[in-house]
Amino acid sequence: MLTVNDVYRKIKEMSTQQWNPRPVIQISNISQELNISREALMPILAELGDMRLIRFNESAKTSLKLTLLGNNVNRTKV
Repeated sequence: MLTVNDVYRKIKEMSTQQWNPRPVIQISNISQELNISREALMPILAELGDMRLIRFNESAKTSLKLTLLGNNVNRTKV
């Protein structure tokens, strides 16, 4: 079972693979990387959004990017 921290770390990892800071990441790519359905992923992403660590790029919620806070926070395993 994936946790919020697992998803957040994957988003940070995917963000560092781009040249520009805080790039736009497709939700379909995240779900493919984590091997989880989009429907199961959306509640976790909503929680990250509530924590202001990510921001959806449009109302359709097909892509997101880290916020400045999300880029600087380090959520480690407990």
